[in-house]
Amino acid sequence: TALAWIGLGWWAIATLVQWLSAALARRRRPAASPLRPASDFSVVAPLAGRRDASPAYVGALAELSRQGAEILICVAGDGDSAVEGVRAQWPAAPILIGSDDTFNPKMNNVRKGLEAASRSVVVLCDAGIAVTLNELQRAAALLSDKVGLVLALKSGWSPENFAAELECAYINGHQARFLLAADRLGMPVASGGMTFLSSDVLQRIGGHQGFLNYIADDFSVVRTVRERTGRTT
Repeated sequence: TALAWIGLGWWAIATLVQWLSAALARRRRPAASPLRPASDFSVVAPLAGRRDASPAYVGALAELSRQGAEILICVAGDGDSAVEGVRAQWPAAPILIGSDDTFNPKMNNVRKGLEAASRSVVVLCDAGIAVTLNELQRAAALLSDKVGLVLALKSGWSPENFAAELECAYINGHQARFLLAADRLGMPVASGGMTFLSSDVLQRIGGHQGFLNYIADDFSVVRTVRERTGRTT
């Protein structure tokens, strides 16, 4: 009986979120800022292991570099097999090597990239997300004097097992709706994918330290941007 009530409650919440998000989607959105040129972007791309350096991902980063974006590939050590994977496809790839010793392995790897970023928009990208320049531009267009952080959600593709199929079903079909619902309720929500900040906001939150105030780095940066800059996400 308890499981039945739990299932019914989850169904009711999911249905409510579905209808409310559909209603909100019909509202006219404010016009976004003009699209930025590729030269405005610094893309910080952490890699760990040969699997992270997939041909599709490395190829996407190389194409962004060719178009004028600054690409900063971050690897923790020289012996990481990701280095070989990147070099095999992109011999001239800019790879930064080194690691910190905080509780967060990802931030240990990307601190050097965040500090080296020199463009007006800094993008922290999860490994494996093959993104185009147009997608970068559309997400960054939402940054403003009121919006200090944009989280671009990832979509799942090529699942290799049933568990991955379920994850793709949630990520591709429901993730954005639930995050929007939580945000409308005033909850600071976050999800892995791509994090967009202007360089001035990154400096105001203390650079990489803004990602380390809570255990989850994406949740931490959302809270820190809201608390220290007064801007929304």
